[in-house]
Amino acid sequence: SFDWVTGKISCDGISYDFRDNLSTNTVSGLWNFGDGSTDTSIHHPPTNPLPHAYPFNGNYIITLTTNNPPCKKDTSLTLHVPDFSTLISIEPANVFTPNGDNNNDCFHPAVCNHSTNACAPQDSLSEQFQECIDLEVYDRWGIKMFKSSDSKKCWDGNTMGSTPAKEGTYYYIAKFKTIILKGYVELMR
Repeated sequence: SFDWVTGKISCDGISYDFRDNLSTNTVSGLWNFGDGSTDTSIHHPPTNPLPHAYPFNGNYIITLTTNNPPCKKDTSLTLHVPDFSTLISIEPANVFTPNGDNNNDCFHPAVCNHSTNACAPQDSLSEQFQECIDLEVYDRWGIKMFKSSDSKKCWDGNTMGSTPAKEGTYYYIAKFKTIILKGYVELMR
């Protein structure tokens, strides 16, 4: 038999740690993770789990085939990987103050953790998922002020030309997987 525990949640999906509950007499085994990948790792004792990542929103039949000659046994269980929207969401933020005091100096939407009901723009979950969000910010005339990149995921209040933007209302589009969040943010210095 085997079981699993939920590991790390990332932009691409969820990692699960698989643990076999086999006797020490087991000679060999084969994991079939239900997504086309396999592994021959058997752990004695089962304190060293085998991690495997799955994309969000799917069902996978996991099979562990064990061999203890002359016996061979298949054990299968179905793993349901939830949609990311049941775990996290992105929520609007409406004001930021890029004045160099290290408090609310950079704008990005907040990432909310549904399992803990925590929703804060600067918590560890939010930081972890900022790399997943594509953000664009425009002024009232539709001029692009900011576009996120691999190295810069939040708007620091500067224009694309690196000059400080004026105080006022700016419009943004944030994209995370299939979620598109449109809104406005007030820049106050």
